[in-house]
Amino acid sequence: MLIVSTSSSETALPRLIAKMEHLGVSKPVVGNSVPTGYSFNLDGTAIYLTMASLFVAEALGTPLSLGEQISLLIFMIVASKGAAGVTGAGLATLAGGLQSHRPELVDGWVSSWASTVHVRGSRADQPRGQCRGHRRHRLLGG
Repeated sequence: MLIVSTSSSETALPRLIAKMEHLGVSKPVVGNSVPTGYSFNLDGTAIYLTMASLFVAEALGTPLSLGEQISLLIFMIVASKGAAGVTGAGLATLAGGLQSHRPELVDGWVSSWASTVHVRGSRADQPRGQCRGHRRHRLLGG
């Protein structure tokens, strides 16, 4: 339940260590195996973020060269050490990795999302009845 509520496996590590020690696993073994396993989990995050970056680049029609791909993977390996333990940090890390390698990909992507949020926010500021949706709702008798 703790992992589901925090969306992070990092919060379960102290309890996992205590349970393993309670089951009789020696402290040095627990001290080496749990952090090592967690480190491999972070590498999985780095691979996921790299693949997502490659997908975005391909989807926008500007594939990354092999050198850029390797550089991006190294960047994501370092950045994933902090991103894996923070809920929602993956999107920021993805944007940061793309920004560091291909700024034009992020600028278009972020500006389109910012425009969408701006339009939705402007529409929400309208007094009741001024929006088309409210007018349509009133006309249909709802």
